[in-house]
Amino acid sequence: MSAFSQPLIRRIEERDFERVSEITNYHFPHVRVTPSKILKRLSKGFDYFVVVVDGVVAGFADFKLMERKVKLMGLAVDPEFRQMGIGSALLAKICEVAVREGKSAAYLQVKQSNPPAIKLYQRNGFVITREVEKGAESFYVMSKSLET
Repeated sequence: MSAFSQPLIRRIEERDFERVSEITNYHFPHVRVTPSKILKRLSKGFDYFVVVVDGVVAGFADFKLMERKVKLMGLAVDPEFRQMGIGSALLAKICEVAVREGKSAAYLQVKQSNPPAIKLYQRNGFVITREVEKGAESFYVMSKSLET
């Protein structure tokens, strides 16, 4: 592993929109995110955390606080910054915010064809609760109780 500085997790800022769009479009090319789409999502109650390493946005997670739960919409880390604990740190931060806001659980959908992501979520306490078919894709719904 290269010698990087300690990652910083913070809420997204406008200066991050372009980089988050690049990371999103690399990992989820079918989504086609632009900075204006990020701004629109923020105006609709979605939230984003970014991880900054050596001044570079290395990854992000977007989520939405629902009535009783938090829904993780997406999580992606630039390949150069993988295996540094960034995904786990983002999940922990989102769950921390959700607990502070009185939410009882976190949930997400992940493609069954993405074993590394499934393993990340399982290492962080998420369990598969059901399967969903969307067109030609199969997904797992995974959840984690936030109640102590």
